[in-house]
Amino acid sequence: MIREVLNHLMIGEPVSMNNLTMFPIQRENSSPPDYVMLDEALEHGWATVTEISEQGSIPHLKFENRADRPVLLVDGEELVGAKQDRILNLTILIPALQTVIIPVSCVEQGRWSRGAGGFRSSKSALFYRARAAKASHVSDSLAMMGERSSSQGGLWQSIGSMFKASQTDSETYAMSDLYDKTAPRMNDYAKAFELSPQQVGAIFAVNGNICGFDLFEHTEILKKVFPKLVRSYALEALIGQGAKHEECTTSSAFGFLSSVSDTTAKTYPAIGLGQDIRLSGTGIAGGALALEDRLIHLNAFRLEEVQEEDH
Repeated sequence: MIREVLNHLMIGEPVSMNNLTMFPIQRENSSPPDYVMLDEALEHGWATVTEISEQGSIPHLKFENRADRPVLLVDGEELVGAKQDRILNLTILIPALQTVIIPVSCVEQGRWSRGAGGFRSSKSALFYRARAAKASHVSDSLAMMGERSSSQGGLWQSIGSMFKASQTDSETYAMSDLYDKTAPRMNDYAKAFELSPQQVGAIFAVNGNICGFDLFEHTEILKKVFPKLVRSYALEALIGQGAKHEECTTSSAFGFLSSVSDTTAKTYPAIGLGQDIRLSGTGIAGGALALEDRLIHLNAFRLEEVQEEDH
């Protein structure tokens, strides 16, 4: 399925801002999606996210879907509040009117205390460098232990390194503080990128090096998460300013998609609806969520330098 989808994608003209480049991925849209997104489900009170118990559990949260439609949670999205801020370990489609325990990772090291109420969604997503390493760890964990776990220590270390590189600080080393404190410097990046017609995905490059991409089944879904994706790569670009900057070509973008197509894919029953597909190959990690003959979401990332820094 992944090869078939990738073979029929078009890559539009790249758009650049300073050292960040986006290649729009385009194709004809399928039928409108029959699910809602995390942000709108929480905003309208159709769903709630809470700790699994009074004591809580760092790698797990409880998602209650009270809507009459499924809710899509996208890999790397951030949930803030309760005892600690978390990010989603992979993409999950929660069935209508069901409560599901979801796998998450902590992105706030210095707090474990009861916050007001449950979780709310954030305008941010996990930055590329940490998201790439997490994808690899989740795939390994699922293959070896049947769990969708990340390297929590490695993730905290990666966030700490980003605070140091951005010359900012935080009392609890919360990723949300990192984005808040660098927001004024990221505004130009955030404003520079807009969606093109029939765009369903985006490939991002920093300093001329392809980093990763996300692909969704419909333009309307990409539109709702696009600002988060831009910010996640803009943070990397902000940290990487001043480094050697090479030109990134459309052929490089096609080459990256070809490499993704050549990865090994392992399929597992998903949490919620569909099938989890985990990707692994030379220097590439990622995952996908499929539902019958539909590829709901696909992401993949380059691992060069990422894993080296994590070890």
